[in-house]
Amino acid sequence: MKHSMRTVTLLTLPAVWLAVVLAGCQSVSQGPSTAAHDPALSTDQSSAAGTHWEFQPEGGDWHPIQVPAGGWRAQGYACDAGTYRTWITIPQQVDGWRVQLAFDAINFGADISAGRDADSLVPVAKHVDGWLPVTADLTPIATPGGKVLVQVQVAGRKKFMVKGKYTVPEGATWCPSLAEGIIRGVHLKLLPPVRVADVVVRTRLAPDTLEADVTVVNDSSELATGELQPTFKPAGGASFAYPVLPPVPYLVPAHSRQTVSLGPVDWALGPKSYWWPNVPYRAGYRAQLHQLEVGITVVGKAVQHFDQRFGFREFKAVGNHYELNGVHVNLRGDNQQEADFGTDAYGTKKGFGPPTAGNGGWPEAVDNLQRLNFNVMRIHQIPATPYMLDVCDEKGLMLVEESPLRGSEGGESYADGKTNMLNMDRELVLRDRNHPAVVIWSAANEWKDPIRDASVVIRAVDPTRVIIADGVGEMGADVINMEHYVSGISKLPKRGGARRADRPYGETEAIWANDNTLQGFAWMATSVRTRRLLGDADLRNYVLNNAWPNYVPGEGRQTELLEKEVKHFYSGKGPQTILPDITDPWHNANLRLLQQCYHPLAACDVEFDQRNASSNARGEWPAIKPSLTPNTVVTRQLALFNDELTGDALTLDWAVRQGNARGRILQQDTLHQQIPPGEFRTFDIQFTTPASGDVALVLTVHKDGRERFREDQIIFLVAPTP
Repeated sequence: MKHSMRTVTLLTLPAVWLAVVLAGCQSVSQGPSTAAHDPALSTDQSSAAGTHWEFQPEGGDWHPIQVPAGGWRAQGYACDAGTYRTWITIPQQVDGWRVQLAFDAINFGADISAGRDADSLVPVAKHVDGWLPVTADLTPIATPGGKVLVQVQVAGRKKFMVKGKYTVPEGATWCPSLAEGIIRGVHLKLLPPVRVADVVVRTRLAPDTLEADVTVVNDSSELATGELQPTFKPAGGASFAYPVLPPVPYLVPAHSRQTVSLGPVDWALGPKSYWWPNVPYRAGYRAQLHQLEVGITVVGKAVQHFDQRFGFREFKAVGNHYELNGVHVNLRGDNQQEADFGTDAYGTKKGFGPPTAGNGGWPEAVDNLQRLNFNVMRIHQIPATPYMLDVCDEKGLMLVEESPLRGSEGGESYADGKTNMLNMDRELVLRDRNHPAVVIWSAANEWKDPIRDASVVIRAVDPTRVIIADGVGEMGADVINMEHYVSGISKLPKRGGARRADRPYGETEAIWANDNTLQGFAWMATSVRTRRLLGDADLRNYVLNNAWPNYVPGEGRQTELLEKEVKHFYSGKGPQTILPDITDPWHNANLRLLQQCYHPLAACDVEFDQRNASSNARGEWPAIKPSLTPNTVVTRQLALFNDELTGDALTLDWAVRQGNARGRILQQDTLHQQIPPGEFRTFDIQFTTPASGDVALVLTVHKDGRERFREDQIIFLVAPTP
């Protein structure tokens, strides 16, 4: 599986330089890469590729260290600051090229110096914040075939504190093992002085149009003129008769950059060209993606091709619901916090990376989520890697991407850290705004203070997406707020978000800290189906890995952290361990219950669901059999959902059977319903109870001539009233 968020091909690379790089480097990337702004040839400078790195903890001595390998805490250092150093070998033919050292992330403050030796070190880059790219320009120091000493002084989060509070967004105040130092990767890159540095694609529907902003950089000492030559190509899925784009001239003064706008371009390719999530779940599904290739010429000579992958889609808030590509869509899923999985888990653990022998990697994890009938996941607080986002683009899992700004525990100070915090939101959006899977930005977690400022910053660089305040109460008509724990922490969720007509509402954390119990596991399912009846636009529980710890391949209860145990939350009142790994997930009763309750075409008996929502200590469903009076005509209210994205014709067959779901049919009927996508209907049925014994109400939903949903666990006891 190729992952090509952005790919740059250099067309005038000297053959001598190519030979030197291939001969002298252990890791050379010539194909698509998930890292931002990667050229066709970039050399891996990690320890795994043979680069020798050393580390000096604050107040200590120099020692060898692995880079990135999760930073210094993952390698046994308990310091709050330290310095990395290494020698970088510069290829022979570099005259006229820009030489950059690109770090995927450095947590949390970085002062980068470079020189030909220790006495000539000069500052080349400075950055504050975590989990996002940092680039150092080595061009003034680099000489053909020479070596450059690079030194990176890193300050951990505790070095950014005022009055006991963090002034950098750190995403997991409760977690003592949060990654610090160089994490996730480092590469040496060679770039032409005149180049395309960035392409951002914006798509809109009704009418269907596309616009793109192309950033052209001129690092030379002369005026740069030429053409941009844009072309559309398929990037997964079907091919189309794409619009033909004319060349666009550019003129960029020396040592400056310019944004060149393309479009609007008419996109008359129809819904089949749109990006759609994997709803209903289909094994092996691949969302439709496209690629905008932008060639650049300088004085008539082609020097570079920049490929930007995108999905054509529009997600927006309409009244009190969301719409994807003009279709009402309800978000149903969970949340994922990297800190639960250990230090820099996204950067170091196989289950968050590409498939390997014996581990299906992040694609398998996404498939597990979708097979539960989840259509959304909030990447909670700690940013995902670009690879993880690429996989969600391809497999069609919608994401709420949240910044590390954290109000929980009151551990961060917005007043003292405002600049760092707004920079974090801005840089995160700049990195990830071309991912169609990202449908919503969460500007902060459980924190009102930064929301309005952060929303302004986010809209300045991405005016196309919904922005929410996740985990706060009402802030006014200008803020879409999603609520947490409306019924109380560790309580069965019953109420959902506060209803309103002007903005989407929902409950986007619930269950915790009862999520590591079998009863809480059942609540993850039962409470979602009952709250679907309340019209919530977004329902997410917290947190799946405490109930199904191995949904990420290779992970499990022995490798993960239980947040409430670290916090000493409710210590001694209930289990302080994650539930056991599930070896046969698709025959597990709780996971099957999740599939049923999240099913886009679910049908249920409303009162029966309400009576059984609490489950029991064993996590069973149903846990009780409601009583019906013998020989009586009873009325039952049913609900039928249509949370698919096409088609509104549903057929519901109901049958009352003696004893159980395989017993003799006592009464049955077929109901034909027209239910638009994103909506549900309730209606009454009537049947006559027998003289005694159990009766089962079996519900079967058909769509497009196929059975799509079946519920056969609705059992009543027919007995005289005591």
